Amino acid sequence: MSFSEKPSECLIHHLPSGYVVIAGGGPIGLLLVRVLSFYGVNSVLFERNESTSKWPKMDLTNGRLMEIFRKLGLEEGLRRQGVAADIDQNVLISSGLSADISITSWALPGVTKFREQIRQTNDGTQPQEPWQRTSQTISEKWLKVICDKDPLIDLNYRYKVESVEEKNNLVETVVTNMKTGEESRLEI
Repeated sequence: MSFSEKPSECLIHHLPSGYVVIAGGGPIGLLLVRVLSFYGVNSVLFERNESTSKWPKMDLTNGRLMEIFRKLGLEEGLRRQGVAADIDQNVLISSGLSADISITSWALPGVTKFREQIRQTNDGTQPQEPWQRTSQTISEKWLKVICDKDPLIDLNYRYKVESVEEKNNLVETVVTNMKTGEESRLEI
């Protein structure tokens, strides 16, 4: 049963030891609960917003994160959410849209070219995986769907973590239901 589905009169919730509580359901929080699940660890995640991000705060998943996605078997799924592998992602810096020339620029190869660069420079200086340009609004929704299906993950949106404190050999997490204002305590 999801934390959010428990009866409102039950203000203290006890979880078995071994659970991990995560505050924040952005891309890193969602990835963290998926990593924990990969290793057989139960987790409960609280996110104060109603759902995933509506406004992107990131648009590039770096090579190290792509390595983690690969370890989890999710790399190709994430790549399908983003910019096609054959499209370069060059950057231009200018003084405005009407400027005749750019101030500076740099070339960022697409995934296909970057993979070839990694293959040719096998000296430990390159990541194992190229980055992936994907809007956070897209990748976060995609990752949430995966986490929703995972029995080791309990996602709870509209809950804000107020505090986390160690008490009598337990960890007490206080959360507020953003819709009702009701405060609950979670003990592990």
